[in-house]
Amino acid sequence: MDEAASIPKITRGRVADQILADLRRRILSGELADGSKLPAERDLAVAYGVSGATVREAVRVLSATGLVDVRHGSGSYVRANADTLIATLLASVVEVERTGLFDLLDVAQALNARGAQLAAERATAEELASLRHVAGEVPEGSVGDVIGGLKRFFTTLWVAAHSPLLTTLAKVLMDIQLGIALELSEGRLDRWQLAARELADKRVTLVDALEARDPERAAALVAEYHAHLVSIIDSLLNAAESKVDDPELAALLSSFVAARVGDPQP
Repeated sequence: MDEAASIPKITRGRVADQILADLRRRILSGELADGSKLPAERDLAVAYGVSGATVREAVRVLSATGLVDVRHGSGSYVRANADTLIATLLASVVEVERTGLFDLLDVAQALNARGAQLAAERATAEELASLRHVAGEVPEGSVGDVIGGLKRFFTTLWVAAHSPLLTTLAKVLMDIQLGIALELSEGRLDRWQLAARELADKRVTLVDALEARDPERAAALVAEYHAHLVSIIDSLLNAAESKVDDPELAALLSSFVAARVGDPQP
């Protein structure tokens, strides 16, 4: 029996799968760095010994999964960024499960509560001092300044928790929460300044619990913080004459998550 005859023929689809697997491995290993430009399709085709159409098929899948950004007229660029990968997955979950805004807030609360517990146990004196510094900040400039101040506190908290996975998940969720709140508030500075002032005292109290190395108290305070945040967002919904289960709100959430995937923030 001819041994060559027993070897299954490799179809075009399987070749594309092999190229996809190889490029994915090289991206996730860092061999193809985040932000770097992929070789031109014709060069990849020559290197793999396949047609340009086969390479194009593999690159299309990489783009759909968020690992590559295809820019027409410029080329394809690697997006090996944890935030982007998480946001890509989250966008799919939001679409499939019809996830609501408050469902995301619940998950964010759980993550931040755990982050507070870890920070109470692991934060260095310098990290606690940084948290103390940003806790009471209430920027008075633009809406962007106010949002930046709100982000800084929790970004500093996640660093103090020393949990990279928690940080990545929580950061993506916060970007979505604040983006939706910004949309609902129509960018009104007075609403954002009021919210920041209302939440500042709670952040300072949370830092007190962290400095006391009290994980349970810190988690409880995060729950209170989020309850207040939910009430603020609820008031924005009412002001916008929207309902939590309004299809327009679901569409807004989905579109924002999709935009977050398409234009990842640093």
